Amino acid sequence: MSTLTAAYVRCSPPCPCPLTQAAALRAAEAIWSHRSPHDLVGAHIHLETGEWTQADAGIGRGIDSFYEYMLKANLVLGGSAYLAYFHDAYAAALKHLKKGSWYVDVHAATTQVP
Repeated sequence: MSTLTAAYVRCSPPCPCPLTQAAALRAAEAIWSHRSPHDLVGAHIHLETGEWTQADAGIGRGIDSFYEYMLKANLVLGGSAYLAYFHDAYAAALKHLKKGSWYVDVHAATTQVP
């Protein structure tokens, strides 16, 4: 799932392709289904097993793309799932990643700083 998915769906003539929209939603659902009990997602996920190959949660190094994609998908495609994923992930980031005026990376499952 990428920003290009949202752009492709938005710009596809004559209207957004339902197959592309369904694939984007399935990708979001799959990632979200592997979130930690703290509503955090890791940096890298194994596509076949769904296991986090890098379980660091944060707001940088590519992890920020998840937040971006969920918000953009909601704006472009609509649907409450994308907004719900964004809302819960953002709330979890504020709760577990913000330390004073800084944001840190933590282990998604334990919320401990590596």
